[in-house]
Amino acid sequence: KADILCTPVISAVNEVQRTEESAPEYDEEETLDTEQQIEVLQQQIRLHFKQTAKRAEEKVTRANERAIRVEKEILDMKQQNKQLEQLVQQAEERAARSDERATTAEEGATTAEER
Repeated sequence: KADILCTPVISAVNEVQRTEESAPEYDEEETLDTEQQIEVLQQQIRLHFKQTAKRAEEKVTRANERAIRVEKEILDMKQQNKQLEQLVQQAEERAARSDERATTAEEGATTAEER
């Protein structure tokens, strides 16, 4: 009976030994080299993200500056539009007064002719 109970244990021990023999040996230098490579890659990734964030921030800043310039131009155009409207209104008022004077002059000429 002891043989029957020990057989699975012996088989398991043998399997572990075969696995250990077939596994590559642990190379501490290679592990350190790999860890260093991982650290370098992580640093490169962090740097890349910082640079990307900085470029994005610069683009946002330029876009905001452009928006401010456009808003200023719009305000300037609105002010110019108001000034033009005032000039048009003044011109229309002068034209109306000129029409009144012309009408008055015509009436005066007609009256003078009638006399």
